[in-house]
This record gives sequence, C-alpha cells and structure tokens, in this order.
Amino acid sequence: MQKEFLDQLIDRNIVKHQIDSYNRFVEERVQAILNEVGEIKPELPDGEELVIKIVDVDIKRPKINEADGSVREITPKEARMRDLTYSSEIKVTMTPIFEGVQQESEEVTIGEIPVMVGSDLCWSSDWDEEEKREHGEDPKDSGGYFVINGSEKTLICMEEMVNNKPIYQEDDGEQTCRIRSAVSTRSAPGMYSGMCCDGTRASSTSRSPTSRRLRL
Repeated sequence: MQKEFLDQLIDRNIVKHQIDSYNRFVEERVQAILNEVGEIKPELPDGEELVIKIVDVDIKRPKINEADGSVREITPKEARMRDLTYSSEIKVTMTPIFEGVQQESEEVTIGEIPVMVGSDLCWSSDWDEEEKREHGEDPKDSGGYFVINGSEKTLICMEEMVNNKPIYQEDDGEQTCRIRSAVSTRSAPGMYSGMCCDGTRASSTSRSPTSRRLRL
C-alpha cells in the first residue's frame, strides 16, 4: 500500500503547479513588472535630463563565476555541496536618452533570481533519469524547490481572498455576495465590497472564502 501511494505521488507530480507557476513568472511576469516601470528618470546635479528606458529582460540558466575568472554551468548538486545559491542573473537591456538624444542600448545585470529545481531554467529539466544519476540527482526527484546557500527551501501555502470573483455565502440564514476587486496590470491592494440579499451592505469583518497562493 505504501509503495503504491509513493508511486502515485511520483506519477502525478504533485509539485507541477509550483513549477508551472514559477515558469510563468520567469517567462511572463518579470517582463510585465519591468514594463510597468517603463523608464527611470534620475535627477542629475546639473539639471540635465536623462531618461533610461527598460527595453527587455533576459534570464539565462544558472552559471557560476569561479575565482580564476572562468564562467561555467552549475548544477543543483554542486550548489548543495558548496553551500551556494542555485540562481541565475537577471540581465536587462536599457536605452539611455540624454537631453533628448537616444544613446546606444546596453545590457546590464540588475540582480539574481533563485532557480526552482525542475523548472525550465534548471539544467535538470533536460535530463532523463540516467543523466540525472550521472549528475548526482535523484532520478525520481520532481523538483519544485530552491537551493539557497546549500539548503533546500520549499514553498508553503497561505490563504488569500479570491480577486474579481463574486463569492456567495450563507451564514445564520443571511445570504451575502462579496467581491475583492484588484487590477492585474499593477501591484495594488484590492478593494473589498459586499452586499446582502436585502440590499444592505455586508460587514467587511465576516469570514470570506479564500484561494491559495505560494510564499517562500
């Protein structure tokens, strides 16, 4: 019975939703966040005008810069063994416009992002079971976690109100409908409103249905 249960866990890949969510974030949301910023206008001491437009973002697979200056691929196993963070650089293409004159675009590194093991950014996503063994990985490991300073960090769930969906509930004979409104184009707190079936406003302190989100 125990073996059948474990086989089901492996076959169904219970962390697929986490990997899919991470892939969407890297492939779509990071670019959307930078598009929201759009451009940067730093204040120069002499009053000259400088606008830096954010054009594109590029996130490659994990690599490591060694002490001798060489750059090479790093695997999850090596990150664990060397107490390193399995991460990728975030490179952004920026176009400066100085005093109304567009300058040559340049790619700069603005930071790093931890790479989820098993995601599209992870080297192991291209390996079959035999290649995973050769690289010191468990061939049955579904991934869905990060390697931070050599330690494996997973995701936990927390509850949050569903956005932009009417939520109907009945409590002690009182029927209410509530909506938590939020926009998808920018980060902003949601607006909460509710209405009872008799037309009166529902109390905002009553318990509301929730959805799941992930927190590291």
